[in-house]
Amino acid sequence: MQCPVEYNTGKPPPKPTMWWKFFNDIFDGDRVQIHKMIDCLSQAITPNRRYGKMYLLIGDEGTGKSTIHSILEALVGGRFSLQTLQQMGRRFGGTDFDGRYLNSSRDNSIDVKIESVELLKLIATNESFKAERKCVDFADTDRTESPRTLLVHSGNQMFQFPSGAKVDTGLHDRLEVLHMDVKFRDTKIEDKLLIDKLINKLDSLVYHILGPRIKDNMRRNRLKHIKSRQEGRDAFTALTTDEIKEFLAKCEFGKDYEMPVIGLWEYYEEFCRSRDETPVSRQRFNSMMQKKNIYRIKANRNGRRRSYWKGITIKE
Repeated sequence: MQCPVEYNTGKPPPKPTMWWKFFNDIFDGDRVQIHKMIDCLSQAITPNRRYGKMYLLIGDEGTGKSTIHSILEALVGGRFSLQTLQQMGRRFGGTDFDGRYLNSSRDNSIDVKIESVELLKLIATNESFKAERKCVDFADTDRTESPRTLLVHSGNQMFQFPSGAKVDTGLHDRLEVLHMDVKFRDTKIEDKLLIDKLINKLDSLVYHILGPRIKDNMRRNRLKHIKSRQEGRDAFTALTTDEIKEFLAKCEFGKDYEMPVIGLWEYYEEFCRSRDETPVSRQRFNSMMQKKNIYRIKANRNGRRRSYWKGITIKE
C-alpha cells in the first residue's frame, strides 16, 4: 500500500498543529478518545491486524464522522470498500474485501439489526474464511478470503447485535467505540473546507503523529525497518504465518505429553504479557497449532471430560 504522501528525505513536514486542533475539537479534549482515533488511523496504514479491533463512530449529524471517513479513505489511497453492517451479515457478505485495507461504512441507520457477527469477528482478527460469491462458476463459489481490512463504521446510535451473551461478548471484545458529541455543522466553528485542508496536510499527520505510533507497534511486535520490497514481503509473511513460534520454543513435544487447551492458552497469554506483546486471537492460536500438526483430543481425566492438546507440554 502507498499513502498519497510525497516522500521527502529532506526537511520534515510542518508540525501537525491543525491535526491536533481537529482531534481536540471533535473529541472535546478527551485524551482517551483522541488516542483511540490515532490508533484507528495508524492501523489503517499498517496491514498487521493482530490487534483484532473494529471501530464504531457514534454521534449525531454534523459531529465529524464523515470527515473521519474521508481522512481514512484518503490515507489508504482509494483501496477501500463500502459494505454496510447489514450487507456483511448476509449471504454474500465478505466478497468485497480482497485488496482492500479499509471498509468505510457511513451513517448506518439507528434501526440496523445485524443478522450475523461471525464475519465481523473473522475480519477484525485477520482470519481466513470461505466466501460464497455471486455470478461465478460453481467451482469458485467458495473461495477462501484472507483480507487485511480495517473495519470502521459510523452511526448516530449503537447498533443492535444478535441476542445471546456469548456472541455479544465475543464481538464487544473487539469493538472500539468513539463517541463524537461536539456538533460542528451550522455552528460558528464549522469549516466547509476542513476536509480539503486536512487531506492537504496528510504528510504532517503521517510523519508526526501516525509514524511514532506505528514505530512503537513495530517495536512491540518485533517488526524491523524494511529496506526493500522483497525484505518486506518476507518479514510480513514470517510475521503472519508463524506468530507463535517463539512461544512453542518454550514447550516440549512428545507422543505421551498432554496439555489442557485452556491451560496452554493461559500460558501463551502470560508469555505475551511478559514480553509486552499482544497475543493473537484464540481462534487463530488454535488454527496455527493445528497447522503444526498439534491436535486437540477430548478425554476423561479425574472424572472430568476436557479438551487437551496432544503431544505438547510446557518445559519445566
